[in-house]
Parts: sequence; C-alpha cells; structure tokens
Amino acid sequence: MTTSEADIDRPAPGGDTAPSVAFDEQHAHEAGFGAYFTTHIAPVLGMVEDARLAARKTFNFRLLICALAAIPVVAAGVLFGPSLIPPHYYDVAIGGAFVAAVGAGSWINRPRTKFLVGFKQEILRPVATFFKLNFDANGRDLCASFGDTGILHSHDERSHEDGFWGEYHGVELEFEEVKLIKVTRTKRGTRRTTAFDGVAVVLRMNKRFNGHTIIKEDLGTALNWIRDKTSKLETVQLEDPRFEDRFEVFSSDQVEARYLLTPAFMERLLSVADAFDKARLRACFRDDRLYLLIPYGQNLFEAASLHKTVLETDSLRKVLRQIQELRGTVEDLKLNERLGL
Repeated sequence: MTTSEADIDRPAPGGDTAPSVAFDEQHAHEAGFGAYFTTHIAPVLGMVEDARLAARKTFNFRLLICALAAIPVVAAGVLFGPSLIPPHYYDVAIGGAFVAAVGAGSWINRPRTKFLVGFKQEILRPVATFFKLNFDANGRDLCASFGDTGILHSHDERSHEDGFWGEYHGVELEFEEVKLIKVTRTKRGTRRTTAFDGVAVVLRMNKRFNGHTIIKEDLGTALNWIRDKTSKLETVQLEDPRFEDRFEVFSSDQVEARYLLTPAFMERLLSVADAFDKARLRACFRDDRLYLLIPYGQNLFEAASLHKTVLETDSLRKVLRQIQELRGTVEDLKLNERLGL
C-alpha cells in the first residue's frame, strides 16, 4: 500500500503519555519555571511533537511533488519557449511563472505555518502567562506608535506577529516581532527589500520627558560625522567606552540624556543587544515612552522549527532570556519610580 498525501495530511494523534521532559533552572529569571513547565507545558509536548512530525512529513512531500513537477516545466520552457512563445508574450509568460511559483511556495509552506500557529497557542501563551503577560500571535502593529521617534526605518509595508503586553513593576510593557519592507519600482518591475526584521518594544513611563533622546548604532567615524551634521539633535558624549564603541547618542536635552543613560542602563542595553545576538539596536526617549527597535535575523519568541524536536529546552531557554532582558530595562531605569528630572 502506497502512502498518499491524504494519509499524510490527517491530523496526528497525541501520544498516549507525555514525554519525560523537565526544565532545568539555571538562571535567576528562570526561578519557578521548572515547576510551571512540568504542570503547564510538558503535558502537551507529546501532542506538539506529533504535530511537528506530521507537518514536516507533509512539507517534505509537497516540496518533492513541486520539485518533480518543476523539472519538466523548466526544461520545456528553456527548450521550446523561444519558438512557441511570441516575443511580445514573454512578460506574460514570466509573470505567469512567477505567480505559479508563489502559489507553489505558499502551498508547500502551509503545513509549517499551521504547526507554528498551534505551537504558539500551546507553548508561547503559557510562557507569556508565566511572566504575567498577555499574548496575541498576530501582534498589534506596535510600530504605528513610532511616528516621530527618529529611529523607525523608512518603509512602505510592515507585518507584525507574536505580540506580548502587560505590566511589570507598574510599568506598561509591550513588544512584538516586526518586519518592515521597502518597495522600489524600477523599469524591470517592483523590488522589495527588508528594511528591518526584529522586535519592537514600547515601555510607557510614569512621567513625560522634556527632551528627545535617541540611541543609534555606531556607523564609524565618517558616517557618524555625516549623521551628526544632518541631525537636529546634539551628540551626547558618554564615559562608557564599550557603549561608545557600539552606539551613538543624540538629544535635545544634554542634562536629561546623561541622567537617563546611567551606567546600569547602558549595561542593560548592551545585555539586551547580546541576548539578540549582538543586535545593532536603536532606542528613543520621547514624551512618556521608551521605544526600542532590535534587529534580529531569526524568528523571535518561537523556539520552534519543523526540523528540530520540541522535546528539548535550549530554544525555550533563549526565549525566557529575551523576555527577561526586555523586562530588565524597567528595573535598570527604575521606571516604576517618579523620576525627578
């Protein structure tokens, strides 16, 4: 009996017993998560792993079908296309091939997308609950509030997912995964490039700031000089050499900027950047908020892949550290206190 796609697409049943997986607490911010993991996450891991294996099987099957179908189509196009397709129909043919390729890619990727949606509901939502945060797999378009911060990358389109929000020490905290796309129209068609791919963060403070302070990535001596000359804000010189090597600070209020950028806060920003693979992050103090943009080339907060078992905790441990580093900005800035600037 041969295996058909219908057999592969049937939902995989959950295991009769949950796998014996435990979370070994290794860091202070993981305190209590071991017991929480055992109660709220471990019992569903067997079902999630079954779903991953079924999705991977379907994904591979569809990929094979499309690859086998593409070989004769491409060969026929190369061998007979110039003689069978009139020159004035070349653009139509290329457009049709592009649409077919996009459709095939969407069809191939559908099992992965479906698996990740289920994973987020079964794993990420309990993680958010552990941190006393709300979670929305679709996100809430956080970058819509970044208007005049001066740190948002120029873009024409944006997408968002995996939104977390809530309070920490009385401070409103929200973050989500964001992708910003720049669309350029050329003679050959439309070109789409990624302007930013990472996480956006907003902390609502309990006082309004007088100035506008921006932290951006260091671009090197020449480009920094050009940016200094075109900026309406003044450069702020700081005494932390590690921070100065990686970031440039601009502000409309030098005194306020120095008050905010304490050694503890600069250390926290470096730590946040390191938690996201030494990201070249940006930050802004404006009105009553701290805004952060942290570039990251991987899927954020997912800790899941079709090709990697969910029965190990290293990826989940990284998610916990990323969330804790973002919450830690509250502690280091002491945003829960009414700062007397």
